Amino acid sequence: MKKTNNKVIFTIMLCCIGVFMFVTSNIANASKTNVAKVGKKSPNGVTLMLGKADMVTIDGEIADVLVADPNIVDVMAVKSNRLYLVGSNLGDTNIIILDNDGDILKKVNIHVQMDT
Repeated sequence: MKKTNNKVIFTIMLCCIGVFMFVTSNIANASKTNVAKVGKKSPNGVTLMLGKADMVTIDGEIADVLVADPNIVDVMAVKSNRLYLVGSNLGDTNIIILDNDGDILKKVNIHVQMDT
């Protein structure tokens, strides 16, 4: 019985090593992708690759940012007029950027997709 358990444990360990090697090789290949593919900006929105980031510059000082679906994109202020966006899940959402008076500076549509 103990010999059978050792074979099962050894087989599971080999599978884990194989999965680890597969995942790390894909991560290494992903890091070689063209940086220009990370985010495409259009006049009405930004397309992000899943797990990748982009910067958006806004005309005016940002006081508040409203994210319709925070599960899709993480938004952080880098400067008073610049936001850092990270695609965290596949999907579509939008952000509304407000000034100190509560007026809308900009609405940005966000699309997060798989890196191709």
